[in-house]
Amino acid sequence: MGEMQWQPIEQAPTDGSPFIAAIEVHNLSGQRWWEMHMVWIDDETGDIHQDAECGWSLSDYSHFHPAPEPPYALLSHREGEG
Repeated sequence: MGEMQWQPIEQAPTDGSPFIAAIEVHNLSGQRWWEMHMVWIDDETGDIHQDAECGWSLSDYSHFHPAPEPPYALLSHREGEG
C-alpha cells in the first residue's frame, strides 16, 4: 500500500485524533512559506483544541496529513538501557 497523501482539511478527523495541519503563510513583504502544526479538533467547538492552537483556526488550514505513529521502538530501546 502507498504512502498517505495530503488531503483537504475538510476531511480531517473530528474524533480528537491528532493530525498534521498545513497552512501557506503570506507576509506583507510578499514572502510565502508553509507551516505545519500537530493539532486535533475539539469535539465541543469543532475547531482546533485550545491545547493545540498555534494562532490559526481550522478554517485557516488548507490540508492535513495523518499523524505518524510515535517512535515506540525507540522508547522501548531506551527503557532497556542502563
